[in-house]
Amino acid sequence: MIIIMKCISFSMERKTFYEMINKEPCIHLWAPLHRGLLWLSYCLCPASLLFGPWFNPLRYEQIIRNYANDRPFSLKNTIISLFQTIKLFGLSWFYLSYSTCFTHTLLSILKFQPWLYAYFASQSFRFSHYFVCIASESFMTILGYRDKYPIKSSDKTETKEKGSVNNYVYKPLIVTRSLYIEFPRSLVEVVIYWNLPMHNWLKQYVYKPLRSFGHVYAILGTYTASSLLHGLNFQLSAVLFSIGIYAYIEYVFREKLAKILDACIASRPCPESCCHSNKNISWVYCCNVAFSCLAIFHLAYLAVMFDTSEQQFQGYNMWHTISKWYNLGFLSHIVAFGNFLFYIYL
Repeated sequence: MIIIMKCISFSMERKTFYEMINKEPCIHLWAPLHRGLLWLSYCLCPASLLFGPWFNPLRYEQIIRNYANDRPFSLKNTIISLFQTIKLFGLSWFYLSYSTCFTHTLLSILKFQPWLYAYFASQSFRFSHYFVCIASESFMTILGYRDKYPIKSSDKTETKEKGSVNNYVYKPLIVTRSLYIEFPRSLVEVVIYWNLPMHNWLKQYVYKPLRSFGHVYAILGTYTASSLLHGLNFQLSAVLFSIGIYAYIEYVFREKLAKILDACIASRPCPESCCHSNKNISWVYCCNVAFSCLAIFHLAYLAVMFDTSEQQFQGYNMWHTISKWYNLGFLSHIVAFGNFLFYIYL
């Protein structure tokens, strides 16, 4: 999946690549060979070959050609990177231990409590995902890959003279944010922070090109592309499309509710300069906590089929997914449908 994503992004950035090499005529003669070697090194990069993640090919080329000059070599930077790698490795092993040992013992106790079982079964799946993501972060830290973020100047006169961006800061690649998923403000945040590089890839190469056809079509196209990348597995596709529809319903519903109540209860946190009159009020906090609990409920329901039964070694079929949701009364789908009806008549 990662190699497919890399191939697509590399081919999509072809125009930008040739614009960059045209600045150096000496490289232009060797462009096909240079591009072929760059493609091989990018796709077969050992730091991301096992667990991922996807990263931008143009940024990778900047590192290879030493355009970025992220940080000059120093003993201090090397020690900091070493400690960051050790910290990430330790965190990833904690997630692995929790998802395999602790939850396995807990699930054997909670067999006759379906909703608690569903919550911890889905949490076991999420923590195994965190293990993969944090491990990939540690590998990218060893590689020395750092993302480039613009710094905006606070001086208005300087901004007008030199432009809005004056400098850049380089930070380690972040793949996931577990706290934003375990304690989500909304399902929209879960979709974003589940895998940040993949979210950026889908947004850049699928969602934005389809945005001209309409917001709904762009979302459906994005989740279709995500399902194709995951191998058209019914279990994963059902979860992906369900969470995509849920997130869209929640987004439009909370946007409408925030406008009616003039409060900061949208699916994403409002900026400090927002025009809502109701911000730091107790009932606003209560509304956001209620929506957060609703998101946790949906997560427990959707991922309940990713259990640790013996069937996982043979592969789950369609009836396994449907039976798991049937045992919970399809309650999450009913709640989402009721939420959509409430949004229509609001």
